[in-house]
Amino acid sequence: MKRNNSIWLALLATLLLMLPAEVLGQTSSSITGAGVATLPSEVSFNGRAISRLEFGLGIDIAADGSASGDVQITLVGTSGEGEQRIIVEGKIAGPAVQLFGAATLSGTCSIDLGDGTTPTSGTPLILTVTSLDNGKATLTLVLGLTNLPAATLSEGNLTVK
Repeated sequence: MKRNNSIWLALLATLLLMLPAEVLGQTSSSITGAGVATLPSEVSFNGRAISRLEFGLGIDIAADGSASGDVQITLVGTSGEGEQRIIVEGKIAGPAVQLFGAATLSGTCSIDLGDGTTPTSGTPLILTVTSLDNGKATLTLVLGLTNLPAATLSEGNLTVK
């Protein structure tokens, strides 16, 4: 009997997801912010140690779930040569998944390692922004095949509306 209830609940959830956003009362939303987010210790990207993200976001999410906008993130760390800055500039284009105060977005980006090499372009980008109950927020970033851990907002603001 419990198995049948689970099947019906799954079917109902699937049907609700298929309804147009306007039927469920959803409207357009946005993610905006600028600031600094701290990474856990011992994080690296492309062999370079990083400790924080400096970011600027401006993303619109339409009622139909499509998203568009700009992402600028600087991965900041240190090396034997001093502070190192890796610049990530991205365009969000595609569907957004929003659930319980979190939004996951995708697009492509260019990455400048800051070491004089030619920046890469067309790198897949996945960004998850989470608004926590305690007023904090996190950013989780996937650049190509590299998953970075969640970075916690330490300065600035981040709004998911």
